Amino acid sequence: ADCNQVAVTGKNPDADGWNTWFGEQLKAIDWAKQQDDEILNLVDWSVGVSIAGHSMGGQVTAWAAHSNCTSQWNIKAAAVHHGVWATTNDQIGVPLAAFGSTGDADISMKTKQMFDQSTVYPKIWRYLKGSSHLEPVTEPPVENPYLATFTAAWFKYNLGQDPDGKFHDMIFD
Repeated sequence: ADCNQVAVTGKNPDADGWNTWFGEQLKAIDWAKQQDDEILNLVDWSVGVSIAGHSMGGQVTAWAAHSNCTSQWNIKAAAVHHGVWATTNDQIGVPLAAFGSTGDADISMKTKQMFDQSTVYPKIWRYLKGSSHLEPVTEPPVENPYLATFTAAWFKYNLGQDPDGKFHDMIFD
């Protein structure tokens, strides 16, 4: 995918189906950097950014984590939660955390395929017994209140924001 074209049009010409969502994640990074906002002014953009998505957002994350995009947007890590069909990407350019579950096996196996194709390390695959496609949802009924915590730990670790190793230990122990 040509990330410049995608960021302008919001469309991935190499993707079938839901190809208009791809550029939105990249546009969100650009938008956040341009804001004069009390919270966003606290962000240290020099360490890079991490991206995450669930379902269709997982598909978007896999595309935005393409090696053609990562350097331009300073993307340093990605997390895909139950990424849907067409998530596969053998050009992931950053460390990847991929999450699925037995209650969402068909979609989770597409996420696993994308994980297996990724050649960048470190990478982690988590396949939870139970749960469903709605695992990341934080509105009741909450299926996994720790998924966001593990995702944030993955980002802190890969952005070099883990001086005492506690996020490393949370992920790898």
